[in-house]
Amino acid sequence: GAPDELPMTCDLAARLHMWERHIVIPAAEKYLGSPVVDIKAFGTFQCRTVAGLDRLSEHSFAKAADIAGFVLADGREVSVLEDYYGKGAKGDFLREIRQRACDLFDVTLGPDYNADHANHFHLDVGGERACR
Repeated sequence: GAPDELPMTCDLAARLHMWERHIVIPAAEKYLGSPVVDIKAFGTFQCRTVAGLDRLSEHSFAKAADIAGFVLADGREVSVLEDYYGKGAKGDFLREIRQRACDLFDVTLGPDYNADHANHFHLDVGGERACR
């Protein structure tokens, strides 16, 4: 399930839960034939600035999560870094759930955005809008 031990706002937790239940798990069953049982997150709360900018990241306010990959019920793992651009089912799964995250989160960034996001999806509820 979602990384419950990580501090985050209720809004972020609720949207991550919705994303997992209504987008991630059905997409995993559709593309990979097995539900997701674990989400690998790099973390949520981390006091830091946006790379190259002088302002605090939404991670500083526990309003952002970085998702690196998934573990399926059958034991397979799906990695944003290794599988996002893949031509097979894992890549299709990752691209769909990143695109559909844009409907739930204020900002959704992934490997398409820049090299800093090559290995994770950044999902936040900070109020700005971006889907890349």
